[in-house]
Amino acid sequence: MESNKDEATKCYELSMKYYSEGNLEYAIKWCKKSLRLYPTDKAKDLLEKLNTVPRNEAEHEGPRKRSESTKETETPKVKREYSVEQETAVLMYLRKDKSDYYSLLEVEKSSTEVEIKKAYRKLALAFHPDKNNHDRADEAFKLVNKAFSILGDPEKRRMYDMHGITGERGRSPMSNMNGFHFSTFREEDIDPEELFRMFFQHAFNDETIQRRTSHRRRTRHQENASPQPSLLRLMSPLIIFIVFNIIFNMLASILNPTVQLENKYSFEETSQFPIHRKTYRRSIDYYTTKFNEDYIQQHDYRNIVREVRQYEDEIERTFAKYLQQNCHAEKKKNLSEQPFCEKFHEFYRELEFSFSRSSGAGGQHIADSKVTVRWNLNMAAKWLPDPIIDDIKMKYKSKLVKNEILQISCSDERCQHRNKDNVVKMLGEIVKTSGIPPSETSEEQKNRVQQLIRKAEQKRKELKIKMSNKKKERRNNKKDWDY
Repeated sequence: MESNKDEATKCYELSMKYYSEGNLEYAIKWCKKSLRLYPTDKAKDLLEKLNTVPRNEAEHEGPRKRSESTKETETPKVKREYSVEQETAVLMYLRKDKSDYYSLLEVEKSSTEVEIKKAYRKLALAFHPDKNNHDRADEAFKLVNKAFSILGDPEKRRMYDMHGITGERGRSPMSNMNGFHFSTFREEDIDPEELFRMFFQHAFNDETIQRRTSHRRRTRHQENASPQPSLLRLMSPLIIFIVFNIIFNMLASILNPTVQLENKYSFEETSQFPIHRKTYRRSIDYYTTKFNEDYIQQHDYRNIVREVRQYEDEIERTFAKYLQQNCHAEKKKNLSEQPFCEKFHEFYRELEFSFSRSSGAGGQHIADSKVTVRWNLNMAAKWLPDPIIDDIKMKYKSKLVKNEILQISCSDERCQHRNKDNVVKMLGEIVKTSGIPPSETSEEQKNRVQQLIRKAEQKRKELKIKMSNKKKERRNNKKDWDY
């Protein structure tokens, strides 16, 4: 309750204000709100007094008091009409802490840039002088724009979060210490009307906005001999550069159109995809458009090989996902036959071949003669015993990729298919020789091992005797030098 005391006091003052103006309804409303926030004796007395005032008397007395106060304090001029809600909103807003920009925009400190822009639009429309005719609406509108000029700029917002308002009364002598530069936040950094027009270009009468803008600029020019340039004027070179860059790119694309493969394909023959092809890695059947086929035929394959392979790699990835999704559906239905699962496992059980230019003697100028095969040992574990898999991983650790894919290359021949046959034979030898238990040791091998052990022991003793003789010689030499 104690934390609401200040707000309760504000509500009490508003109630007194409305009572003095003869607005009994709003006076009772704000007095009750003050009692809800923090009950006080003066608020209770005021509420009793308001409940005893006749409605007709309040209605006649209010205009009379307002007219008398107007005659005493103001010179005769045209009275701008505004609603009670507008007046309440302006007065309550002006009571906020002017240094807390998050409170002024009514957002949290963790708010995103989008939320800050939404809050600015809402408050700018509420307090813009063309929408709110209260005398102090212009003052509230300036506060809204001042807060948004800081929080709407990521760099200024970061500096504000770190140091608060550092430049309201001029820059501190310490602001440039150690090479750091603290930004100053001044109200003249951005014109409120310029900022408002950026968000609401056609929302209001352009003549009225222009008239108010020119009036404020003249007033600011009188207060400051050297005003800061507007944000739009500062950003104009960047905007011109961006527009020029866009136009240049459009002209370049028109004059030099780049044709490339369409990322379109199908696994079934249709009128749109009539051309049958196979992927170069796994020989997956697919159908493509006539445009893609013409594109491949019209170009030298060596110049577009990378583009075609990227296109077919995407097809193989899509095909694998297609098999995996259907396999998952078959397992979920618990079907007795699971053809998609079988195809999916076969897809990953196959050897994956890749081809590249050979770097060996006589093969530098032969495209794709070097063959590299990648074998997924985790998939092979479904038909190979674990001891063989473990033996392969231990023996060929240097040829493993991510401890699960065995990678072997061959570039001995100048012909691709011969290198492919050789690399498959190499894999067969690896599987054939792995996991075979060692044969029983013969008598000849045992005698050979014992002979090697005796030689090693004899060599160790000879070395030990040699080191002992050296130590004795050093001790004798030391005695000869003693006097």
